Amino acid sequence: MGKYKNEVFHNVTQIVQYQERIFFASRTKIFVTDGKKILNIITTKGNQLFAYLFNLNNKKLILNQSHTGLLEWSGDKFIKNDDRDIFKKDHVNLIHSGSDGQLIVFHSQGIWLKSLDGHLQKMSFGKKIDSLIKTQRIYCSSIYGTDSVILGTANGSVYKLHIKNNSIERVYFGNSYIRDVFVDKAHNLWVINNEKVSHIEISSQFNISLPKLDVRDIIATNAGVFAATLSKNKSLFQVKGQIIEVDTLSQQGESWALCNIGQGNLLIGTIKGVFLVNYLNRSSKKLLNLGGVYSINTDRFKKNIIYISTINSLYTFEYKDKKLIKHNKIKDSSGGVISLLRTKKHLWQGSIRAGIIKYTFAKNNFPQVIKKTYYGTSNGHFSGDDNACKIREVNGEVWINNSSGIYRYNEKVDSFSKINLGVLNTPNKALYTSRLATNGDTLFICGQNNKFSHFGMIHQKNEELYSWYDTPFRRLPSYEIRKLLVHNNKLYIATSKGLLRYDPNKKKNYHIQYPTLIKVSNMNTTYLPPRVRLPYQQNQVTFEYSAPFYEAPDKTLFSYRLMGFDKEWSDWGKDTKKEYTNLPEGNYTFQVKAKNVYGTESTVASYTFTILPPWYRTWWAYILYGLAGFALFIGGSYTYNHYRSKQLYRRNQLLEQEVTERTEEILAQKEEITQQADMLKTANEGLKQANEKLHQVNQIIKKESDDKVGIYAQEVTDAMIRLEQVREVFESSGAETAKRMLNVELNTTGKLTVIRQKVSDAFPEFVVKLDKALANKQINKTIWQVAHCLKLGMKPKEIAEILPVQARSVSTFGSKLRKLGLLTKEG
Repeated sequence: MGKYKNEVFHNVTQIVQYQERIFFASRTKIFVTDGKKILNIITTKGNQLFAYLFNLNNKKLILNQSHTGLLEWSGDKFIKNDDRDIFKKDHVNLIHSGSDGQLIVFHSQGIWLKSLDGHLQKMSFGKKIDSLIKTQRIYCSSIYGTDSVILGTANGSVYKLHIKNNSIERVYFGNSYIRDVFVDKAHNLWVINNEKVSHIEISSQFNISLPKLDVRDIIATNAGVFAATLSKNKSLFQVKGQIIEVDTLSQQGESWALCNIGQGNLLIGTIKGVFLVNYLNRSSKKLLNLGGVYSINTDRFKKNIIYISTINSLYTFEYKDKKLIKHNKIKDSSGGVISLLRTKKHLWQGSIRAGIIKYTFAKNNFPQVIKKTYYGTSNGHFSGDDNACKIREVNGEVWINNSSGIYRYNEKVDSFSKINLGVLNTPNKALYTSRLATNGDTLFICGQNNKFSHFGMIHQKNEELYSWYDTPFRRLPSYEIRKLLVHNNKLYIATSKGLLRYDPNKKKNYHIQYPTLIKVSNMNTTYLPPRVRLPYQQNQVTFEYSAPFYEAPDKTLFSYRLMGFDKEWSDWGKDTKKEYTNLPEGNYTFQVKAKNVYGTESTVASYTFTILPPWYRTWWAYILYGLAGFALFIGGSYTYNHYRSKQLYRRNQLLEQEVTERTEEILAQKEEITQQADMLKTANEGLKQANEKLHQVNQIIKKESDDKVGIYAQEVTDAMIRLEQVREVFESSGAETAKRMLNVELNTTGKLTVIRQKVSDAFPEFVVKLDKALANKQINKTIWQVAHCLKLGMKPKEIAEILPVQARSVSTFGSKLRKLGLLTKEG
């Protein structure tokens, strides 16, 4: 830090990167750094406080300073840029460089344009917007796109000002003044006030009005879109303009149906009756005391004829002098009509019931019905559910849509055929077509509820080929969809929770790249650094992950795998945490990726770590095991083999001597065989006895062999016990203590091997008796080892240095050996 080591960063309001420098700005100090150390500190005094820093395309860095004006960074200091009074007396919130100059937003003085030659001119956006900007007091601002500015105000509102078309919309309203606004790379807005940080999706192609209201019907006129709702207090609304503005037109109670009859007049069906509403002069008049109205429609060819449907019947009225004059009930008509289409020859009716009806009227006696034709699934015209059919005319053809599909009428054969849209269902959703709107060669389609049905648009490429696109509509929450309507190339969606407007002409990138973030912890720490090497006792690892994509984050899905453990990626799911327990030693890489609501996958995030083996499975442990085992094996094997060889040699000598003696006797007897038959019998009996003796000798040898094998097995068992003791010492006292213990064991084994060899060579008969006593459990292994040492004349103190016994215990063991007759007083 050098000479600035005692400086303190205090109340930093901005961090701005300009070229190779990073500036930390407060009201009284600006710290200039290169990202590693402080290069300079710029200070101010009195009321000449620093306001804002502005990086103009990395070509200029401008500082707004109270009572000083605009300063420009040059070399290693700020110099004067513009000291006109407007810059001295008012704070600048935004400076944006464009091709025709600089757009400058002031705190109190509004929005100005500074031309390339330095001329300042205040911009006007119309009386209404100018007044709003003046009274709201702009506290912060940010450029949005190429022709809009975001304005944060002192009263808690945030506005989006469209400079080119002189329009403004409020995109946020809070309870405290706006401290800052920020536009992210997805062109959405982050708003900071005294209470919280909010994320506003202003990039969305959707707008919502009448939130939380159940919108039952919508129609369009030249004056905009009108919506009927189930609100008891306010039921009819007008939505108009590029930016949604809503006017309340009627307060007649819950409204179910709307109809435009021209000259600013609307017919509205409510629970209280049928009303005439003029949206030009805001007047309202009750025409009919008729409740339970399902739909109101005009006749295409007789504009003064009105069709009104109730739950039970369909009526015709004549509209005249702002009155409805009843004609008649259409004979054999059904009620609950939700759709009507008047063609030159017929009236088509779709209702809440199955199928549709085509009425043919008498030529000269309207509305007398001379023929009624039914079309439905029952008589082969449709397939599947044919309730709630909607009827419309598309390019001069009659189209029917219900939940099972879209059908085209062929007048020549008087039949309907299903349009093959070529869209496949998915496991979670099906394609229902109970809601339909057309816009040229584009069809907007959805079911009654978009939670269970796809919502999207189909573009007709030719008569047989359609392409499906639903990406924008995946963002929508679950709605009951009442009606779809296209007006001025925009789709209006009447729902149970408000009126949505989709603008396909508004550009939005649905494939913005974003990362996935990982936090790793285990039982001992809440954070593990990258490439950590964990001891085996900490082989439980927890991964928490997230994706910084903030549009419908509740619909973001994740998939993961642990390379070195999992064979493949997991299924997509909403879980943001995965725990692995009891992982074997090895190298691992955890990978995770996200998929947002639009189906765009993130980059894959990875975390590599290692689980170390337990100490007893380390390479050095295996080396110790090998050395110890080898030493024990060599010592035991050598002693046993040497002893066994000598015993066999001595027994063979005895056997050969005895066989020789018996053979000589047989030869002597053979000489007398001719003389005495009794002597031959005696010789044969002697030979038999010799064979029996030989068998007895072999049995003794076999028993002694088994005894030796038992002794050797006991030695191996003892060696394994001592090795386990070494491991326990390692865990409790560490590697050095265990190593010393292992060296002691190896030295003891070596010395005992030499002692036993000497005793075996010098006192073979003693060794035989001693081994039998051990095999018969008259003595234990320790007394057996002490006996070898005592036989060589070793002192108790010397024996105690080799074996894990005390000197006085050696004396006790010697007494026992003498009582068993294995030792004498002399040794």
